[in-house]
Amino acid sequence: MEAREILPQAYNRYSEDKISRPTKILDKNAVSLWKLGREGAAMQEDMKDEQIEVISKLLKSMSHPIRLKILCLLQEDEMSVGDLREQVKTTNANVSQHLNILRSQGIIDFRKDANFIYNRITDQRILELIQKMRQLFCPDL
Repeated sequence: MEAREILPQAYNRYSEDKISRPTKILDKNAVSLWKLGREGAAMQEDMKDEQIEVISKLLKSMSHPIRLKILCLLQEDEMSVGDLREQVKTTNANVSQHLNILRSQGIIDFRKDANFIYNRITDQRILELIQKMRQLFCPDL
């Protein structure tokens, strides 16, 4: 995904040249996108095709708004399906469907306690990724 797809209003205000630094008064999101683009280009040269495929699948599974919100909620502690449903404001079936997608990618795991299923993020790298996204795109939180 290109920078112009993520934040079109910020990207369009600046140069179409993705390599040069934006020259107008900069907002934090545009600078962050510029840095990501530069670091991403250098990182892509070092990565193998298999690694790119794995990362692409991982990011695709995280990209749905409900799944991203679930991951943000699971950052702090494990939560039951019912607790997640209340926070996400959707049905149990919808939450379960999104949890299954995250489980199939190995992003989250669960434990059963009596009649409750508690979900948690299993990979420390996912926690770090979510924290970095918050720093870049939600600096006021």
